[in-house]
Amino acid sequence: MRVAVALYKLGSCAEYRVISNQFGVHKSTVKKFVYLFCKGSFWNISCKMPGSAHDATVLRQSELFQKAHLLPKGVKNFEGEEVRLLVVGDPAYPLLDWLIKGYTNSPNLTPEQESFNVYLSSLRVGVEMAFGKLKSRWRVLLKRSDFHFSFAPTMIATCCALHNFCEKQKDAISTNWLEEFSQSSEIFHQPIQPVNVSTSNSGINAREVLTKYLASQFPLRQGHLH
Repeated sequence: MRVAVALYKLGSCAEYRVISNQFGVHKSTVKKFVYLFCKGSFWNISCKMPGSAHDATVLRQSELFQKAHLLPKGVKNFEGEEVRLLVVGDPAYPLLDWLIKGYTNSPNLTPEQESFNVYLSSLRVGVEMAFGKLKSRWRVLLKRSDFHFSFAPTMIATCCALHNFCEKQKDAISTNWLEEFSQSSEIFHQPIQPVNVSTSNSGINAREVLTKYLASQFPLRQGHLH
């Protein structure tokens, strides 16, 4: 019953009193079951910053940033220029030697730079889909949490671990769930993050190399980086 109560809470976002009536236990027991279940899972993810924090601040406080030197350093040659493996970020992140982002939207962008932005943005679609599936499965993430703020990171990490398990098991996701997530995203907008202008020389060079390569090997595309 403990696991069932916890999964019901995470998946439905119902209030404690509703779940207590559903399972015939006191709402304090529901809370206890949920807290015990979440604390049994451990994932190395960063979810300790409040939603109002800037993305770049969250990145710098993350273990990924602190241990970036341990990331794979595989190198690929692009027409005589070597570029290492890179993490793809959005405009709110800095341009680093291991993290690449698009050019800041501007009327002065060249067709090649605009095309690079479109190709890079298409890579990030998978990231947006992952977040959509995460929140669709575990709808406790779709509304204001009734957990104590100090427990929120543990709850979020548990949802991520459960999401990964579902993905590994190739668990299907309902289109109705995705539509519900999409509707909630339109109602509860995320804070708009200002563009981060921090750059590194190696990051600039890698972006220029990839921009030239894409322009020479693939059709130029038009659009905006989101």
